[in-house]
Amino acid sequence: MSGDPVQQAEMTARSPLVELFTCDTPDTARLGGKGASLCRLQKSGYLVPPGFVITIDAFHRTCEALGLSAAVARVEHVLSGSGDLAGAGEEIIAGLQAGRLPADVLDPIHRTVDALGLWSNNRSGIIVRSSATVEDSAAHSFAGIFESIPITAPGALEPTVRAVWESVFSPRALAYCREVGLAKIPAMAVVVQRFIAAERSGVMFTTFGGRTLVEHVEGDCEKLVKGEVTPEQLWLSGPRREAETSGSLAAVHVRELARLADTLESRFGGPQDVEWVLYEGQIQVVQSRPITTSAQIADGGGPAPAGIDEAIVVLTGTGASGGWGTGAVHLAFNIEDALAVSSGQVLVTPMTNPDMVVAMRKSVAIVTDVGGMICHAAIVSRELGLPCVVGTAKATTTLVSGEAVTVAGSAGLVYRGAIARLSGTAKRAASWSDIWSRWTAASVSRPGIVPIVPTIEALEAMPDRRSAVVLVPDLDLRRHSTGIWADLEGMPVAASNALIDDYLDRLSAVARQKGLAGVYVHPHETLPGDRVSERVRRRQDPVLRIHGDDPDSPALVLVPVGALPEGPAAVPLAALGIAPASGATALSGMDEARAAALDTLKFFGHEPGSHRSGMPGMAWRRSWWTHLPEYGRFHAEHATDRTQGEFTWLEVRPELVISPLLKSLVQPGFEMVPRVMGFRDLPPMHIKWMRCRYHFRSDTFATVWRAIVEASWSGEYMADLMRRVRASYDQLAEVLVLFPRTAAQRAALSPAQIEALITSWWPRWVEFFALCWFI
Repeated sequence: MSGDPVQQAEMTARSPLVELFTCDTPDTARLGGKGASLCRLQKSGYLVPPGFVITIDAFHRTCEALGLSAAVARVEHVLSGSGDLAGAGEEIIAGLQAGRLPADVLDPIHRTVDALGLWSNNRSGIIVRSSATVEDSAAHSFAGIFESIPITAPGALEPTVRAVWESVFSPRALAYCREVGLAKIPAMAVVVQRFIAAERSGVMFTTFGGRTLVEHVEGDCEKLVKGEVTPEQLWLSGPRREAETSGSLAAVHVRELARLADTLESRFGGPQDVEWVLYEGQIQVVQSRPITTSAQIADGGGPAPAGIDEAIVVLTGTGASGGWGTGAVHLAFNIEDALAVSSGQVLVTPMTNPDMVVAMRKSVAIVTDVGGMICHAAIVSRELGLPCVVGTAKATTTLVSGEAVTVAGSAGLVYRGAIARLSGTAKRAASWSDIWSRWTAASVSRPGIVPIVPTIEALEAMPDRRSAVVLVPDLDLRRHSTGIWADLEGMPVAASNALIDDYLDRLSAVARQKGLAGVYVHPHETLPGDRVSERVRRRQDPVLRIHGDDPDSPALVLVPVGALPEGPAAVPLAALGIAPASGATALSGMDEARAAALDTLKFFGHEPGSHRSGMPGMAWRRSWWTHLPEYGRFHAEHATDRTQGEFTWLEVRPELVISPLLKSLVQPGFEMVPRVMGFRDLPPMHIKWMRCRYHFRSDTFATVWRAIVEASWSGEYMADLMRRVRASYDQLAEVLVLFPRTAAQRAALSPAQIEALITSWWPRWVEFFALCWFI
């Protein structure tokens, strides 16, 4: 063959077991997190080392060929329970080690390697990388848990693929799965990619504490992530992400990293954890994933302990995970040492590795000799919520086993001794007095600002005498004693008027107690605003006024956060205030928010997999329309039975649904969403089952999603929605009383009676299902 190697590979790799980085549908459920990410990166035009993905189907096909499918099911059963995981995966590991990939799996892999020329003129070899569905996600890091292995000879490829699969069943992987609450074995795809002999490499958190953090080392990145070295750090800040300090990276490469940070955040809708290499003068991206919660430094951990000013600092390093930890030192120089740690001790080690996760969980803090903010110790400590200080250089030679130390995770300091904590430092829920104290401090430089308060409770907690406040009564008036939305519109007029009058009596009393000259009541559109305004005006109370009724009403504006000395955290009560303040701008941002919600890639955080296929079989669907007349009328109205051709179907959710009964309930529920939600001109939101997973038809989903976004911005619509949700509970209850409650009653039902019960119950179920799905 001649021509473009990618085109050659596309012609060669005609197999569902292999997918090129150029694929149009980077489906995480099929390609794993890393594989799907690399496809999205290449599709978006980023410079990515060439390669392809061995799909999850290849693993299942190999397990079937080697007779391991039942063993996988047994391991999953143990994982979902409380059994011992230590040797649970041994049978599968032994089977993979003794076996070999079947020819129908291995042949397309070799053909694709050859077509892409991954071995041609390549002294560095290939890297075989794990790509589990749970890996590189926004929820869990799985830092270092699975294998990624470089190879330099073609004959090593097949056993290395098996070795990556084996890593799923290692004791550390299974223990980590249970630790993070996974009850199913992670499905594993494998990335095969040209290995880049990097001049420098690193990891970048595009947003980390308000700045961009880059950690980098000479050569490849593995030693950085493992925490084997203390990396060089580069911080970028400001709108243009300019470097705060100079270092080993050339200015052109710093600018390129800043550009990548901007474009990757914009493309994928949020902060990214980016792995990169510098090769032949160019920055290449080898991974980009959403920053996990484990990547965000947990600051604080309560006030500093009493006596901290007099305490002796014995070690200084990088504060990698916030909080305070006090305990006896436990020195660990290998995994056996680490596993001997007792609960409540401080684990001190040259570096951590994935086998130490269980030991880390028992510790109160982690201290290492080497490492940076992005090493294994740092990431896992943040995931576990443990204080962590890395890169001290001499922790294991300075500290003595058994001595007491106090670790300041945010500051990167280790103090000698167990420093007493202040009493009353336990976390508690913020009260209105806490919020008002922050507001008062923040508004000193802006005395003209009038706060907007959401409840009488907030007004009662106001600490000082102000001339006026604006009060939005919606939250108070919508409260119900049962915790459900209070349906003012559904009450008799006399009853709702009495409720509003009682509320205004209380509001007037509190306003006078606080010495307020005026409370400007500002009903939102979720309330019957005219009725509230009418009740206020009828009172002729000089303290209570309707906002906007007179020229003295304060203008609602957005106060620039920069004008408040303590920043946005200082004004959680009211970022809104009165206008005469200079520099204030009118309320805005609604159109931008709508546009962001309509960008489903940013909203959902991923691109769903898709398939091209025709409509589901009509004979089966017509049988349902016969049993469920409302469902049938809806489809008849839009001539669904005459719809022809192929459509794109989105795999929006990955769950397997196997039960025919559940399928029959979920499918009509989804398809009826437009009708139940009142989107009268929209067709059914068509559903199709493929591979036991449900898919939305792309075009009908898009129209319904747009309608949902627009409806959610309508106060009138949302108020009506809440009334309907309340009513749907009652309607379901009315039908359920018809159903049998005992086994004997169920056994006495004839098939015709069962059908009649389900038919009577189904419309109420669909309405409830659609309302809940909307919410």
